[in-house]
Amino acid sequence: MFFAIAYGFRQWKAHLAQYLLLLVGFTLFAMLLSINLATAPSLFSAVPQWVTNTSSQYVTIGLQSPKDTLLGVGSEVLDQAAKAPGILNMVKVGQTPGAFRIDDKSFKEDIGFVDADFFSTLGIQGIDVKAADFDNQAYVSRAFERQWGQGSLLGKTLIAKASGKGLHIAGYIPDAIAADKKIGGAVWVSANNLAAFFEIGLPPTLPAEQIALIKKQLVAKVPFYYGVAVVKSGFEPADLQRLLNDEDAQKQEGDVSFSSNLDNMKKYVLPGVNFAPGEQSQMRKQWWVILVLSLMFGLINVLNLLSHGINQFLRRQGEFATRIAVGANAQQLARQVFLEQLPLLVPALLLGWLAAAGLALYSNAHALWPLPVSFGATVLALVVATLVAATAVAISTSLPLLALLRKSQFSRSKSQDASPAQRQLSRLNLGAQLCFAGLSLLLAFAMLHTQWQVHQQEQFGVGLDTFKLDASDGNDAAHPLNVPSLLVMAERGDVAITKGGFVSPISFPSKTAVAAADFKKDSPNINTLAVSGSFFSVIKAKMLAGGEPNRQGVVLNASAAQILGLPLDESSIGKTLFMEKGDTLGFEKNQAIHVDGIIDDLPHLGVLNKHQPMIYGLLDNLDKADALSFIVQREVEPALVQQLKRFNQDNGELWTLTPTGSVKEALAKLNVAMDNMVLLAMVLGGLVSLLSISSLYNQLEAQLRMRKRKFGVMLAVGARFHHLLGLLSLELLAVAMAAFVVVAALVWRLNDRLALSLNADLASLDVVALTLVLLLAVLAFCCLWALRRSLKRPIRELL
Repeated sequence: MFFAIAYGFRQWKAHLAQYLLLLVGFTLFAMLLSINLATAPSLFSAVPQWVTNTSSQYVTIGLQSPKDTLLGVGSEVLDQAAKAPGILNMVKVGQTPGAFRIDDKSFKEDIGFVDADFFSTLGIQGIDVKAADFDNQAYVSRAFERQWGQGSLLGKTLIAKASGKGLHIAGYIPDAIAADKKIGGAVWVSANNLAAFFEIGLPPTLPAEQIALIKKQLVAKVPFYYGVAVVKSGFEPADLQRLLNDEDAQKQEGDVSFSSNLDNMKKYVLPGVNFAPGEQSQMRKQWWVILVLSLMFGLINVLNLLSHGINQFLRRQGEFATRIAVGANAQQLARQVFLEQLPLLVPALLLGWLAAAGLALYSNAHALWPLPVSFGATVLALVVATLVAATAVAISTSLPLLALLRKSQFSRSKSQDASPAQRQLSRLNLGAQLCFAGLSLLLAFAMLHTQWQVHQQEQFGVGLDTFKLDASDGNDAAHPLNVPSLLVMAERGDVAITKGGFVSPISFPSKTAVAAADFKKDSPNINTLAVSGSFFSVIKAKMLAGGEPNRQGVVLNASAAQILGLPLDESSIGKTLFMEKGDTLGFEKNQAIHVDGIIDDLPHLGVLNKHQPMIYGLLDNLDKADALSFIVQREVEPALVQQLKRFNQDNGELWTLTPTGSVKEALAKLNVAMDNMVLLAMVLGGLVSLLSISSLYNQLEAQLRMRKRKFGVMLAVGARFHHLLGLLSLELLAVAMAAFVVVAALVWRLNDRLALSLNADLASLDVVALTLVLLLAVLAFCCLWALRRSLKRPIRELL
């Protein structure tokens, strides 16, 4: 056993470059597969790991944001949902910043508000809550206690700043829950204590009873609760979602004097306990990408090791013939060649495990992929990854050995010729390597090409800075902004104002129809943004048709016009639109709105995601706003800041002015994830290509070794180097053409999906041409080098 391992080590030492490539490949395979297997249980489970009462069926209730994330709802909505058929029990949990004091230290931290039976309903362990005492208790996270820095907090009194109510700190929030960004936080208290932490800017002259009543009414509408309902078996979340949204539609049919932006959002009912469906969906996409990568690396390494094995075993035919002559059987030889691969397999597994652990620690430290992983799942993942890798190595070494262990292979007349099965296996391997190399290079070059285009367009926003004026004085007292008094600042022409910002704006969708107020289920739901009249000139928007809007009109971006079926020319100007939620732009219900202009798409969500349908209306139609964003040229920024500060001071400093940075820098940040993905794609694509090229060279060398007697005869009767090169090139060209056909078929099937998810056009002429040229150049180089090395030996030796 040890002799075989030592002999294998010497064999790999003689082929160090091939060894290092395979070591990196199997390391990545073990790392990616371990990560996949370890995270799968928590990622695809209907409930988080801290929910131990798995015998019940749950749904989670909230609001669906335009970005498909889950937002909170008011408690009155959850109280109404609890009466729906099929709901057995409803508990709520929410989080919001709150001010409080412990001893002589004041804090403003995220506070979780939960029902007393939340813990027993979900079977949460590590926290002992008694319903009778919960209204007078608080629970803190261990992270907050460390931040406190003065020993244990147990037994101390937490005092709410808004009301002076004291709560006894009775225990700790379980770590797994405290780490959840949606419901965790520094402190957990009873949902009945929300009013005690709720601060509003009411005149102090109001009676305490009236203030308490106003707080109670507001608390019922504060949209930060998530509902978790225990439902009957077989209950469909879609049924409850339809019921809640139908009730909303019936309420809105009456005369409604006011509706908030949250009224534009639909109720969202999700299966299981899930407070972050958008994030979970994104992580599942990443999980599948990692799985595909791990399987790709596994298959490439198997093919690469297979090629290396064929090449090496052909060289060792004499050794195997001698072993068989002295009594060795196929099982003994198979065991020997497997043991010879342990110097490759063991280090690769160890490095893969360490890399997976390091990546997990780095991800947790930087909150890149906050997914809890149990110890049992980790151990199981390592065991399975080990077995899969060992099986892959065993298969890739045993197949070429079994092909050679036939007695006919050791006769003098056939020892240098390949069998039909070996030739077919060789062609299949060669074609597979070209397919993998082609796909990986196509993807890498496509993403690189997209990034090059992005950087060409990154001049958008140069010299533009943004500021936000918030309807809060910093002490949670809200004072709505008077829009007309601030629009005066935009009249100078070098300042633009928006209600929701420019980069990643807070915009709310509305169903929109052309010509008639006929809103159907498939009517386009288009985001809206209220802007000043100077907005389009300040940001230098490209006007495709028409001009700036008046108070009865809107401007569409190109994507919105196309989704509404309007051409991008002057014929669309004056067309009539109807918006189901026109109040977001200050329009009346079912008011006829005309199209005043069409602009090119703006990169609100980044250059790569700029094709988002948008409708722009004038801020002049609004009287109040909770926040306004100012976009200004850098040279006039100081004057605007001073003007806004004076405005705030003249009004009693009711608002908060915050600089939000450069538009260009904010857009660049939105592209950071794609930058990292392109870098990863280039590294992985380069590695896959190196593995494929290495396997390709080994395969060509093996083919030449199996056919050296034939080439020796041809040289003996007068053939030249270019004759052999032509013969080999024709065979390789046929395999390459078949591989390219397969790649083309895969690109045709996958390109649309990849264009949406990765913004990578694999069918781009530049990308395809670059990939073809590179692959053909590599194929030609490998062919020339392998043939030249093979023919260096004398003809007598070839024969």
